[in-house]
Amino acid sequence: VITELRENIDGVGAGGGDSSRSETSQTQQQLTTMYAYAPDEDRAFLGAGAVGEVFRMKHKEDAVLRAVKIVSMRKARQFGVQEDMLRAEARTMLRLNHQNIVRYFTSFAHGTDSGPGGLSFCLVMELVDGGSIHTRLEEARRPGGAPIPLAQVVSWLAQLGAGLHHMHDECRFIHRDIKPQNILLSADGATVKIADLGMACADATTMLHSKAGTTVFMSPEKAAELKYGPADDMWGVGCILVELVKLERRLAIFAPGGLYASVDKVMLLVREVQDAAPALGPYAQGLLEFDPALRLRAAQLRDVEREQQ
Repeated sequence: VITELRENIDGVGAGGGDSSRSETSQTQQQLTTMYAYAPDEDRAFLGAGAVGEVFRMKHKEDAVLRAVKIVSMRKARQFGVQEDMLRAEARTMLRLNHQNIVRYFTSFAHGTDSGPGGLSFCLVMELVDGGSIHTRLEEARRPGGAPIPLAQVVSWLAQLGAGLHHMHDECRFIHRDIKPQNILLSADGATVKIADLGMACADATTMLHSKAGTTVFMSPEKAAELKYGPADDMWGVGCILVELVKLERRLAIFAPGGLYASVDKVMLLVREVQDAAPALGPYAQGLLEFDPALRLRAAQLRDVEREQQ
């Protein structure tokens, strides 16, 4: 239930559908007492998910652009999630403060259950408007698309390592759904930001069992419903590395049988990365190590850029 809600909440801002726009319109009117649409209401809308929407807005006091996510509590409750649970998740996200993680600034409830528009839970976040690694991959895959430079791949990997080190080792959290769609890019494409922490983000000090996350990027231990920890996120980074180097949807090809189901399939991907980008071969092998105890750690990955110089 939590995972399903998290996917719906985090879908907001990724585009696709406007099922909740009419329900939140009155909440938006109330929000404009504190925030203004940027640049205007028609062009501020960034996307919608099953339980809410996200808008580009600026606070009327400091004029700084933010992304404001509005979650319909009526729809959230259909998934068994109450306002106090969302507040607890927001407090968790507020603890994360790193240049490679989307920053959460504040959250608040708006409206009432009986009032026009109903009760909404609002999250104010850093605005990251350069697309995602997923959109960059889609551009590269188009006819005539340019491959992603190796130096850029190395830089992104180092930044992912730095952000995940902060999350795993300094804040003791696990993301649990690392994939290209959840890695946002700055406007110039140089900086990556780990996004959509949401309902899947969990305590890294305890070993988990639930299968939160996306099947194609799921680690072997999670897929087998064994205990897992921060190494689950590192497997996801390994999957991203394969796509960045190969550009092909190799993971999607293997997904029906489960990438995690075959050591041979994983070793084939590692060899393909080694052939295409020899300098990144050891990282692909370390990130896609079946034994989570031997898998590359975030602190090791953040040094990849320095080691390639």
